[in-house]
This record gives sequence, C-alpha cells and structure tokens, in this order.
Amino acid sequence: MSGDQNDISLYEEGLLKHVCPRCNFIFKHSTYPVECTNCGLVGRGFVTFGYFPNIEAVDILYSVFELRKHAKSKQNEIIKKIMFKLREAFNRDYDFSKIDALLGDFIDIMNDPKNLEEDSQRRINAIKVRLNLEHEEQTERAYSIVGSGDNINRLNKSIVILCASLIEIVFKEYMFKLIEHRTTKFTAQKLADMLKHHTVEGYLSQIDIFFEKGFKTEMNAFRSGFYDKWASLRKNERNKLIHKNSIHISFKKVEEVIALAKESIDLFSNLSNSLISNTQ
Repeated sequence: MSGDQNDISLYEEGLLKHVCPRCNFIFKHSTYPVECTNCGLVGRGFVTFGYFPNIEAVDILYSVFELRKHAKSKQNEIIKKIMFKLREAFNRDYDFSKIDALLGDFIDIMNDPKNLEEDSQRRINAIKVRLNLEHEEQTERAYSIVGSGDNINRLNKSIVILCASLIEIVFKEYMFKLIEHRTTKFTAQKLADMLKHHTVEGYLSQIDIFFEKGFKTEMNAFRSGFYDKWASLRKNERNKLIHKNSIHISFKKVEEVIALAKESIDLFSNLSNSLISNTQ
C-alpha cells in the first residue's frame, strides 16, 4: 500500500471487489473499462458491477480503520508519556519499543492470572528485564508509572469486536450463496431466516453437511490456519472482551485481528468463486 494506512483505500487494498452481474464472479480490476476476469463482461466499474463485501461490512471496515488511526495515536501518546515519566524518575532515556513491549507484558500477565502476589512479582520481573532496574525502590516506582490506569487504550476493545462482527457478516454472505448454489434460493432464505438469531457455531453446524471433509478442511485449503484463528477470535477474544474491560487487550492484538479481518475478505471471495468454478 502506498501512503499512510490512516488514509486507506479499500479498493486499492483489495478489500472492496467487483461482483459480475452476469456470472457472480468476485474480482479486483485496476484498469478501465472494467472486465470480468471470469466471463469477460465489460462495464463501468461499480456502475455496472456490484461489490463485495456488502454495504454493512464496508461500513464496518471504514469504522475499523478510522478507529485504528485514533488507537495508534493514543498508543503512541501513552508510551511517550511513560517514557517522559521514567526519564523524570530515573534520569535516563528508554527506547519506545521497550516500553511498548513492557505494556504488552503487563497485559499478558493480566490475561493469564495466577494469584495476586505472584502476578505482582511477574510484573516486577518484567520491569527489571525491560528497564534494567535492580533496586526495589526503583522497580516499585516504575511499577506505579507503567501500571497506572491512565495507560489503558480504551479504543482497542471496540476494534476487536467490530472485526469479529465483520468476519461473521462476510461468512454469512458466503453461506447464503453456498446453500443457494447447492439447493435453491427459497431454501437458502428459509434457512437464513431460521438461523437469524443463532450464533456462528449454529451456522457452522449447518454448513458442514455441504462438504465431504467438513467446512474447516475446505476453508484451510484456501487459507491454512484461518479457521482456528477465527475460532479463537469468536470464542476467546471477543466473548471475553465483551464482559471485561479494555485493559485486557493490547494494540498488538488489535493489529493481529485487523489482519485476520482483511484476510477474511480474500478467503470468502475465493470460496464464493469456487462455487462458480465447480459448475463450469
């Protein structure tokens, strides 16, 4: 991508694709006039062709990247504030990456709790390693600076929840196409209505019957490891976050989840296209 990710173009990033109205193939095209790479239909961009993912997913994508811009700015602000306070306390400069890593250590400990005393000692050990401090008075002072509630990036939680929702939307769009392709549009709509209030697990239990080796195997054939990373996001990160506060998620995790959401666009467009390829 050229330029700053803050000014992301969904189309340039391959996150907004054309959908051919004649053959339903999903593709990215960079020249005009636009030509479907499957059936050869020529047209005027999104005037002639539809787009993938749907408008709800596109809106979420723009929201995610706008929030990411502010979350990154907030994260930088937090780290620089800690650097300044540590310089005041110990009369030495600390590298940006070390403070970033130390904040990550604190969050990892928060997400893998033992007991109050042990967790406190784990944080102190992290401070000693990252900041090269030995004296108890120094480590306690650094603890109070780094562990302050002012150092929580409260935008991270919203981004993770939005990304999880985005993947679900794109998946459900694909599932409807799959069922319609294997049965009828009427059957697909009836099943979609029946599952409307179900979790993704309910959808997955239905979709498995359409694949000889199961949907997980089908998905991993297109993008190895995606299924398990998506399952972890659904069952662990998002559900835990809804019931916990923002202190449990790092900006590093935000970047990982955004990458997974972007990956889902390619994955489900390829899976959708495989339905067309299998009939030709």
